[in-house]
Amino acid sequence: VPYVITSSTIIDATPEQIWDFFYHIEDNYEKWHDDHDFWRWTKGESLEVGSKIDSQETVGGHKGGIKATVIESVKNKKIAIRPVWPLSFMCPKLEWIIERKGEDTYFIAQTHYSFGKIFSHRVPSLDNTNPVW
Repeated sequence: VPYVITSSTIIDATPEQIWDFFYHIEDNYEKWHDDHDFWRWTKGESLEVGSKIDSQETVGGHKGGIKATVIESVKNKKIAIRPVWPLSFMCPKLEWIIERKGEDTYFIAQTHYSFGKIFSHRVPSLDNTNPVW
């Protein structure tokens, strides 16, 4: 059963400014968040469908990253990427959506999971005294 986790925030910028930030993500990735190490376009042009990325971040001293392909790109509105295998098995799509509502610009991040509902239920711990959520 597909499952989507969505988070959104209002950004004090126009959709065009947000798009430009992502268009120049190689320069902006580290500015976006202190944990971000790098973002590289490894094939194709910035934000073009079919382009490939390699990125890395360090969270709590642990390096992690994502390699992915741009699968949808709608200027000033939406960017979607598909991680490479094996991550794509569980997480087939990440989307960044830019929406203008009145004077506000919303940045909406959606992470799609193939089996997410499995993890949305309470799972008791091994000793049944401390449940894991």
